[in-house]
Amino acid sequence: MKYITVLLFLSIIHHFESQSTLPVFLDTNLYIQEFIIQGKGEIYSSSLTNSFTNKLLTGGNISASEIENSRAKLPTTNTLGLEGNVELEYRNLTLLPSKNWGVILKTSVNTINSCHYTNDLFGLIFEGNAPFLGKSLQLNPSSLQSISYMKFGIGFIQKKTKNNFSINLFRLQNYISSTLNFGAVYVNDSSSLALLDLTGSSTSYIANSTKSNYGIGIDVDLRIPITSFTDNTIQIHIIAKNFGIGILSNDAHYYSVDTNYHFQGFSVNDLTSLLGTKQTTNQQLEKLTIYSSNKIRFTPLLGYFQVSKINTLESIKRYQSIFGIRIYPSLSYIPFIYGGIQVHLMKNFILGIQENYGITNNLRTGMYIVIPIKKYSFSLGTDNLFDSFRAYGKGRSFQFKLQCQL
Repeated sequence: MKYITVLLFLSIIHHFESQSTLPVFLDTNLYIQEFIIQGKGEIYSSSLTNSFTNKLLTGGNISASEIENSRAKLPTTNTLGLEGNVELEYRNLTLLPSKNWGVILKTSVNTINSCHYTNDLFGLIFEGNAPFLGKSLQLNPSSLQSISYMKFGIGFIQKKTKNNFSINLFRLQNYISSTLNFGAVYVNDSSSLALLDLTGSSTSYIANSTKSNYGIGIDVDLRIPITSFTDNTIQIHIIAKNFGIGILSNDAHYYSVDTNYHFQGFSVNDLTSLLGTKQTTNQQLEKLTIYSSNKIRFTPLLGYFQVSKINTLESIKRYQSIFGIRIYPSLSYIPFIYGGIQVHLMKNFILGIQENYGITNNLRTGMYIVIPIKKYSFSLGTDNLFDSFRAYGKGRSFQFKLQCQL
């Protein structure tokens, strides 16, 4: 199947399994220790329904009518992605002899998956070439990026401002990056002639028990006071997270294809069946101008940059605004932008409502609740409130955070 990934990105359906928008509050209290555990799981979909993506992820029969109905609603280009992470962070403000700095230790498990595909590529993957005989299919622009890793970090935190940074070691578990710069397929009415024109590349790495690939990166977390037009001071939260470089060893496989071929006597299905066999050799691939190599490669770790507003628990205002923007420089995502209002309904109950746009072209409503009780705080939320609980919604989102100060 790895060769089909290079040609037609059929591996899209096999690899789909961040920063949350839960609030960070201004905190100038001095405490000895703090534990933070937070997690997020989110599926982004510009076009496919939850009912369809659930079967892709967990297995299940996808009927021909479901496939046909889904393809009929697809625009020319589409986005599908999945993010998931769980992170544990420990802060100690007294471990160092410094009056200004404390220590941070963190560890996390992360997966980021992003896919861009055309309507024609979707049809070719799920329906084969039979429904498209005599038609030309446009497969580009299409891309697939998927990375899973474990992170271990150590850093320093400023006691008063809570500004902090860490240096992180990453253990890469899985990595795929495929780009189809140009792709066109034509099969005549009798399936006796196939025309295939592809230009693209793919790099893949799957971890095993004996060898691992590693990376190094940084996290930066800054809180900056800014005076607004009304002379009020607001706190801006700036995060640069998981920025770094991964080093893929010789276990990483690199493929490139630049071909314009005419095939007679068999169809595209026959071609992909040949390339999917275990007996496929580099010599067979090179006959199709598909070149394979194993070499050390450097790759970005798909970090993100986020700017948002920080509110305070001690504010006398019942209503406070919330807004922010998140950007993934290494992914072809639309920047994620959100804004809304936070309401202190009771002393120990906070509700936030926001509108989100980005990643896909869909506008989504988000919501979160925060329950602060003395030195504990629990947050629960979603960036896609209405779609997350509907079979015919597009995407799901859930996130949580638990903080404990000692």
